[in-house]
Amino acid sequence: MTDGKEVSCEVCMDLIPLVRDGAASEESRELVERHAEGCEACRVLLREESPAVLERERDRELIKRLKRPLFWIGVVLMVIGAAVGTAYTYSTVSGYSLIIMPLLGVLGTMLFGKHWWWMPVGQLLFSGVWLLIYHLIQDVSRWWAAVLAAGIYALLYALLVTAGALMALLLRYTFRRRGAAEKLRRMAAGMLAGGILTGWVVVLCWYFGNPVSYYMAKQDVERYVDWNYGALGCTVEEVVYCPMTWSYEGRVASAFSRDTHFTVYWRNGVEGDNYDVLVLNRYNTRERLGQEYTALVRAALSGVPEYEKGRTTVSVFEEQDYSDGNQKPELDAVFDPQMPCKFALELRATSDTITPQNAARLIEKAAERMEQNGYGFTHYSFYLENPSGERNLTVDGFTAEQVQSGRLREILLEDWEKALHNSQGGLYIGVSDLAILEQNGTAQLS
Repeated sequence: MTDGKEVSCEVCMDLIPLVRDGAASEESRELVERHAEGCEACRVLLREESPAVLERERDRELIKRLKRPLFWIGVVLMVIGAAVGTAYTYSTVSGYSLIIMPLLGVLGTMLFGKHWWWMPVGQLLFSGVWLLIYHLIQDVSRWWAAVLAAGIYALLYALLVTAGALMALLLRYTFRRRGAAEKLRRMAAGMLAGGILTGWVVVLCWYFGNPVSYYMAKQDVERYVDWNYGALGCTVEEVVYCPMTWSYEGRVASAFSRDTHFTVYWRNGVEGDNYDVLVLNRYNTRERLGQEYTALVRAALSGVPEYEKGRTTVSVFEEQDYSDGNQKPELDAVFDPQMPCKFALELRATSDTITPQNAARLIEKAAERMEQNGYGFTHYSFYLENPSGERNLTVDGFTAEQVQSGRLREILLEDWEKALHNSQGGLYIGVSDLAILEQNGTAQLS
C-alpha cells in the first residue's frame, strides 16, 4: 500500500460491503479504493453489486412503475378540473372556480415538478379557447367582445392556478430544505406561502362566508323569528350568505300558512325583514294566485302551436286602495277565476309571421280559449317573436272589450303611428324594426 497506510485483504473485505452500501466514512472508502488498485480479488469484490444495492434498485423500479399510472390519473383529474372550473364561469356556482383553479396549480407542481408553469399556460389556452367558442356561438357578430371576455376570464384563471402553484412550491422549499445557512430563506418562503394562503382564504370567505359569522347569523335570526313571529308558527328554514353585500339572509316560513314566508336580513346583527311587503301586503298571495292561474291558462292554450313554448303568464294587479272592484286577496285564499281581483294576462307567442294581422289572430284565438273556460282578465298584453328572437312585435293596453268586439285587426291597423308614439296610456305598439310595418303598408314613418 502507499501513503504509509497498509490495509490487509481481510480488513478490506470487511470494509467493502460498507463502501458499496454508502455507509463507510470517506477515509475508509479511500483506503479500500487504494487497496483495490493493487489487489485483483478485492477490486472484483468491490465492483460486485451488494444485495442492499440490488434491493434499492428493485424498489426504485417498482416506484417508477407505480408513478406512471398515478401521473396519468393526475393528468385526467387536471383536465376534468380545468373543464369544470371553466364551465362554471357563467353559472350560479361560478365561485367554486376560486377553489378549483388554485388546487389545479398545486396538482401541477406535484405532477410536473420544475415544469409546473405548464399548468397555468395550459389553463390560459384551454379556458381562452373554450370561452371564445362559447361567446362566438352566442353572437358571432360581436367577435371583439367575445375575444375580450374570453381573454379576461382565461387570464384570471391562469393567475389563480399560478397562485396555487407558487404556494405549493414555497411550502415545499420551506419544509424540505435543511441547513442553518438557508434558515432565513426558508422563513421568508414560509411567510410568502402563508400570505398567499391567507389571501386565498380571505377570498373564499368573502364569496362563501365563514363558519363563525354563519353561526352568529343563524343564532340571531332564530332568536329574532322566535320572538317576533313564533306565535305564527314561523321557523327559519335556512340561512344563506350574500357575497355582494357581505350579509346573510334567513329564509322564514310558517307551518300553518302557505303564503307566510319572508326573509330576515342580518349584517353584524339583524337589520329587519320584509314581512310587511310579502305577507301583509299580500305579495306572496298574489304571486301564488298568478302562478295557479298561469297553469290553467297554459293548459287552455295547449294545442295552439304558437303558444306551445308555454311562456304565457298571469299576474294579479296591486292597487294601493284596492278599489274599483279590486280587493286585497285574503291570506292563503283559495284560487277562483271569479274572485274580486284584477288579473292581467300576458300572452307570449312564437311565429315566423310577425305581422299585425297575425298578432290579432293569435290574440283572438287566446281570448276564445279563455272564454270557453270561463277565464276573465281586465288587462291584456301580447308579445310575438320569431323563432330566432331577432324580430318581435308587442301590443299592450288593449282591453277585453276590444278583443271581444271582433274588430281587433281593424283597431291595430287603424293608426300604427299613433300607437307607436303613444306614451300617455291606451294602446301601445312596439316593433323590433320598421320593416314589420312597412311590409304590411300600415304606416310610413319618417
